[in-house]
Amino acid sequence: MDTRRKNLRLRGYDYSRPGVYFITVCTTKRRFLFGDVRGGQMIRNEAGNAVAEIWANLPQRFPIVALDSFVVMPNHVHGVIVLNNPGIKQNRGAASSAPTTVVALGRVVRAFKSKSAIRVNAILKTSGQSVWQRNYFEHIVRAGKDLDEIRQYIHDNPSRWDSDPENAQS
Repeated sequence: MDTRRKNLRLRGYDYSRPGVYFITVCTTKRRFLFGDVRGGQMIRNEAGNAVAEIWANLPQRFPIVALDSFVVMPNHVHGVIVLNNPGIKQNRGAASSAPTTVVALGRVVRAFKSKSAIRVNAILKTSGQSVWQRNYFEHIVRAGKDLDEIRQYIHDNPSRWDSDPENAQS
């Protein structure tokens, strides 16, 4: 049995470069944790609201991050992250002698997944359970039409839920 994980990243690409990234993060076993889609509208529950709040607060934790379109679905999220000047190193702690690190896309997504999993588990009273799949999907966004199409895809995601492959109930 091959236990190696498939690498979903573009080989040789530096994910700490300035850029725009479309990401999708799915729940473990595609579990419906964040609410329901009714009448083409996503109705988030408390866990879904917590996930949206953690996402919205990413620029506070990583000042070089800007956020664009985003949607919470019952068992996954889609979002656009913009890294501005990621070559700038950021202190990990409050002390000026704290180690610094370059902010890359993976670090931002790990922080999102970690913080949101802690909150979701507290809400659902499922302490220590896995909320997210181990990996995430990303797409390096090209300017112009590519970004517009991704924004539209994110916006339309709830209205297409009945035919979405992520909807195991369809």
